[in-house]
Amino acid sequence: MIARGDVQLHFKDHQLVGNCLILNSDEGIKDSKKWTSYLSSSHTKLSVLKHRRPFLPRLLAFFIAFVVAIAVTSIHFQSLFADKYHQLVNNSLENGFLVIHDSLHLQTTKVLDDFLSFDKEEITSISTSQNIQAVKPYIEFPSLGMTLENSKDYSQLQKNFQPTVTIDGQTRSLTRNFSIQPLYQTNTTQRQIEYFDRSNEKGIYLSEQFISDEKLPNLVSGSSVTLTFYIPISLYESSIEKDGNVLKGDGDLFVKVDKTYPVLGIVKKSYPFEYSPHGNTLFMNIAEMEELQKEAIQQHPMTKMALDGFPLKSWMPSAIHVLLKDSSAIPEELSRIRAISSQITILSSYENYEEFNKGLTYIRQFLMLLSLVLLILVTSVLSFVFFLLNRPRRFEVGILKSLGYSTQNIVWLFLKELIGYGKTISIVASCFLVILSILATQVLKLEVSDVFQFYLTSVFTLIGLSVSVLIISGLLPIYTTCRQTVVDTIRKNG
Repeated sequence: MIARGDVQLHFKDHQLVGNCLILNSDEGIKDSKKWTSYLSSSHTKLSVLKHRRPFLPRLLAFFIAFVVAIAVTSIHFQSLFADKYHQLVNNSLENGFLVIHDSLHLQTTKVLDDFLSFDKEEITSISTSQNIQAVKPYIEFPSLGMTLENSKDYSQLQKNFQPTVTIDGQTRSLTRNFSIQPLYQTNTTQRQIEYFDRSNEKGIYLSEQFISDEKLPNLVSGSSVTLTFYIPISLYESSIEKDGNVLKGDGDLFVKVDKTYPVLGIVKKSYPFEYSPHGNTLFMNIAEMEELQKEAIQQHPMTKMALDGFPLKSWMPSAIHVLLKDSSAIPEELSRIRAISSQITILSSYENYEEFNKGLTYIRQFLMLLSLVLLILVTSVLSFVFFLLNRPRRFEVGILKSLGYSTQNIVWLFLKELIGYGKTISIVASCFLVILSILATQVLKLEVSDVFQFYLTSVFTLIGLSVSVLIISGLLPIYTTCRQTVVDTIRKNG
């Protein structure tokens, strides 16, 4: 430490002696001033010895780095896990719902033909919101429907009807009636379909349950299906008596269509949104169904004003599908639409996920609390360890003070030394973070942007934690010792 050689200091006859000279003598005073001049120039700056034995064994340093990495990663991993899982749940929540005009007050989850249709004013009231992206009618093509031709014999026809489908040239009789339901392009629709052909949007999707119930052969890409179905073109007014009250309703009037379609894919059994009372279900994109209905209405204009005494009117849906821009707006829209009319029933997956989201929030809060407790615990332990490790070094403070170095010089020396240890621990812990980031990537199947964010936030937190713990716990005993006198420092810490 001393550029001009070692200086031996000791007490003799209650006087401080250096280089065998009594410092309070005239000659000693000169030497003292000379010594002070050395300190005031080149010796006021202390440098860390390069080959000094570290006060932390390497194995302990690696262990501390690993523990710090675990603590830092824990809080970010738990937060990322909760956010990612919450995002997956939100993505699983369909950003659309079906609004049914339940004029019969049945509170059913199916769209019945007897429900009174919406009028234009009601549809306008429902669709007037900045959260809504699109409103589409609910259209259903059943395997049997009432037409102008079969209206008189329709009841008898229903009893003797046997639905059939022809798949790849082979005709099969079905055990029950089927219907073609609409597929709406929500954020969950595509995940529920095993596609054969994504390039073609005009065709039929068969439900997995339908194939299983009817024991149909395995369908592959290129399969086709020929079927007979009915398209609604107008409505006939009717009334239904329920509990002594006469309730207004209406029914669909159809036209018969025979068509062959390519099979575009299979709708999985997990698809929860089947709104038809018919069990055997096929699906078609709503855009194609609207196009088919428009063509049928143009080809079969209304020529009669009544059907067997029941007035006829233009077709309107008894249910509409509301597509939102963001699924987070579902609670707001559900409350708004339900307030429009007491005859409205809404079918939404939000109710299915609402309780689950509450549980997920509790889990997220618990994981975050657990991570914070772990982080505080590790920080406290590390602070205590470094505090104990630096306590024996207070004797060095006494030696440096006796040599004339100021508190600022001594604190700066230990600060540089601790920063060096903090740098080492941060680098080693960052290497552990790479491994932990890879594990997080595999477990959560993260994207590159998520991994980058996870690693950066962990590294910055790691650096801040390591440096703050080392400086506070390491410098605290040094600084308190520097505030003592030279004699007390050497005597109490020697």
